[in-house]
Amino acid sequence: MTHFTKVCMLMLMSSTMMFGQTTIKKSATVSIPEEQNVSSSYPIPGSDRLAKRWKVEREKLSASGVRLSVPSLKKSSSFGFTVGAQRSWYATDMSGSSDYEYSVSSTCRAVGTNCYVFAEDASWNTYITQAAVDSIVKAFEVRTPANTSKGIFQLDTMYFGTPPDVDGDSKIVILILDIKDGYSGSGGYIAGYFYGINEYSDREVQSELGSNRHSNEAEIYYIDCNPANLTTSNGIAGVAGTTAHEFQHMIHWKYDGDEISFVNEGCAEAASALCGYGLRSPSLYYANTNVPFLDWGESSENVLPEYSRAAIFTWYLIEQFGSSLTRYIVQETTNGEEGYNRAFQSIGSSLQFSDVIKDFSVATRLNRKDYNSKYGFDYQILVKPADHHTLTSPNASIVNDTLKPYGTTYLTYINGTSLSVNFSSSSNISVRAIATGTSSVSVTDVPLGQTYSVDGFGSLYSSVTFAVINGTQSNVLYSLSSSGTGGTSALELKYDDTEPIGYLQLSAGDTVCVWFQGVSGMKLDSIRVALRRAGSVRGGVWRFNSASQTPLGAPLAVPITASVTQTPGFPYPVPWPNWGSIDLRSYNIDASNPFAVAFLVEGSSTEGERIMVTSAPDPGTYTSLTYLSDYGGWYFLTSDYNSEDEKDSVWNYVIRAYVSSANGVEEQPVELLPERMYLSQNFPNPFNPSTAFHYILPAEDYITLKLYDMLGREVATIFEGISKQENTIYWTTQNLPSGTYFYRLYSRFGTQVKKLVLLK
Repeated sequence: MTHFTKVCMLMLMSSTMMFGQTTIKKSATVSIPEEQNVSSSYPIPGSDRLAKRWKVEREKLSASGVRLSVPSLKKSSSFGFTVGAQRSWYATDMSGSSDYEYSVSSTCRAVGTNCYVFAEDASWNTYITQAAVDSIVKAFEVRTPANTSKGIFQLDTMYFGTPPDVDGDSKIVILILDIKDGYSGSGGYIAGYFYGINEYSDREVQSELGSNRHSNEAEIYYIDCNPANLTTSNGIAGVAGTTAHEFQHMIHWKYDGDEISFVNEGCAEAASALCGYGLRSPSLYYANTNVPFLDWGESSENVLPEYSRAAIFTWYLIEQFGSSLTRYIVQETTNGEEGYNRAFQSIGSSLQFSDVIKDFSVATRLNRKDYNSKYGFDYQILVKPADHHTLTSPNASIVNDTLKPYGTTYLTYINGTSLSVNFSSSSNISVRAIATGTSSVSVTDVPLGQTYSVDGFGSLYSSVTFAVINGTQSNVLYSLSSSGTGGTSALELKYDDTEPIGYLQLSAGDTVCVWFQGVSGMKLDSIRVALRRAGSVRGGVWRFNSASQTPLGAPLAVPITASVTQTPGFPYPVPWPNWGSIDLRSYNIDASNPFAVAFLVEGSSTEGERIMVTSAPDPGTYTSLTYLSDYGGWYFLTSDYNSEDEKDSVWNYVIRAYVSSANGVEEQPVELLPERMYLSQNFPNPFNPSTAFHYILPAEDYITLKLYDMLGREVATIFEGISKQENTIYWTTQNLPSGTYFYRLYSRFGTQVKKLVLLK
């Protein structure tokens, strides 16, 4: 649910947008913005959730003396199920906060060479049909869309290894049922799962974990039949893809039950693609590639971007190295990055994970195997990662952008000639220049701390993208300065750091606004607005007044209209194609002072035009504001709460401004000043006894930088006084004990807090 926090009540006489003699005001509501959360169903992790639980439970069993390394269920004969055999299997109820097993009455509906397929009796002929069961058996045993002579069993075992067998029966049990996951018609559901609890005896499980916990004492995994529609070919194909996915989890468990989620889920996603059931859309990852690469979302059940990232990376490994590598990855008991490195070593490669991630970052952006086999995909991928910055002038400066662990960011120059760049970093980063033209491509390494000239930029190559890659497991900072000639002098001002993720379902009569810090000596060229569907929005540009009153001061360009003619589908394409542009050069607007861009909300949320949003950490200074006519005031809208008093993140409207030199001549590189206060992580961290604090302000200001302990008590004043816009403060502690502390930067532009660790 979207929550909102009031900035300040306004006088109604200044709160609404005026168009000539017309004032538009109606009631307002706020609801969930993400379309896939509102009207769609999407899978949430079942196997991953249970694998993490089982790791804890297995440790408990091991501590009780259960010999987990020795199969304890081996029987002298197989189950020998035949079609029509009835059996109650235990499934796990995951609809609440505590998982537990419950009994599912089912009937064996098919027997294959390598599987038994049971169907939940309560779902038979409602969600499950015999035709669907027969199709799944054929896919598992005989043929898949990717291979007419190999089924899921053959392909998964070829690429990942053989399944476990502790029950004395070589056949796998596949149970199709309506999984208890809390699904009620929309939102997240569990498409399938494998649970290692079934590999141990029921007696041991009940004895050590409780009487409501059970094992089936069998190799079994579960496939959901609702919301999957097994009466359609698409529904059956989706279930078959889940079958390939979950069978990989079973195989992976045999060799390494402690594998990290990224590796395990990546292999499972690749298993589905290997069988021809499609690869998870790369666009979910491509929307924001500067993320901790090997991490997995712990706080949200919607981890589709993580699935997307793991899927495309694992698929890249398969295309580059084949089944020999994936088998070693699965069967290597060392996990994560080190597991990858040992797998490369096992196939005789000198590559490390940190090497491959660089080639992968180029491949995702360039996707040209005809240029270099390691820089593309055979699998058809029509989208590319989004730019973090698109630079329309060779003269630019970026100061201390943060790269997440093994994250990548892309910077693209599209205008000018004689481009020279200089990258610097606080740590180990790699930069590769990807230059493209009508008939020419070039990929080169860019040295750090040196001026690098892009030969042919503006003639042979129409654009050059710099892939900036973090080669470490920690956050690092990098900076860039560039120079050249020609091009437009327009600089982009924006607060959205990722691709649009949805829109707010505001009511007609509300107003959305983004205000921008002024840039000295510049004028306003244009506005671009990310719109959801074909249509128009009406608005204007005002001198920024105050975030604590109405942001709309004296009008500068009113009215203005942004229009588009298409409605993109969902999942949203990357990069976002639906931009409405407004040329404002004829207004000759001075952009030296802060200005606000606002648009009126008109029509219903399902038919009227809406401006797209992104979510960002709470910046302390709120640049996206919303007039809610029901409440008679301006608000910033938060996208999540940890508690009633703690704001997690805010919604930013995807509205961008472009400014250029007021005299039309660029005599020197123009550094775009920060649009909001930015506080970096101290470095080094942890530290002893000295560390450095770096920050950037929109303008010179009186600031305080203080240190607090875990109880919120002030323990030190690091700096207090007038500060320049960009500053680094070096500080040495005297008597503080080891521990975790917080440092807070306060200025008139807002407050930011970060954590640090002192280790003596």
